[in-house]
Amino acid sequence: RGWQEDEDPYALVAKVLRDMGHATGTLGMEEAVPYFRAKGIADALPQAKVVPAWPVVAGCRRVKSAAELALMKLANEATLAVYEAVWKALKPGMTEQDISGLLAMAYARTGLRGDASVNVGKYTASPHGSDKPQHLVEGTPIIFDGGCRAGGYTSDITRTVV
Repeated sequence: RGWQEDEDPYALVAKVLRDMGHATGTLGMEEAVPYFRAKGIADALPQAKVVPAWPVVAGCRRVKSAAELALMKLANEATLAVYEAVWKALKPGMTEQDISGLLAMAYARTGLRGDASVNVGKYTASPHGSDKPQHLVEGTPIIFDGGCRAGGYTSDITRTVV
């Protein structure tokens, strides 16, 4: 069942859990769930004990199957291939926005969802870059910082090119 904008999402989660017979006892919350959401669920299920799920989940995450390793490798290799393709397509005069467009097209060709931030020139030392377009000239350093998702596994790769 989907959630509708006019519904209380926490009441809906509580109803689904009650319908499944899981409204009491212990409910583990994944650490990526923002606190306000976990609290909203806990408030909607006062008879349940909401606890961090990491003690159970962490052990499962340590062991990877061959399929999971293949997905991780795919995400990393795709990101590196995108960065290389974009690097080869760079031309003097391009801006960060131009480069971001190349990255988006290259990721679209892989069939994977991905993106990267781009910092150029002296702004490679700043994690947020510049709010003014920086134009490439020969020898300008550029940082790509991003990645893509493959089957739930995310690459996170930073590369500096000149």
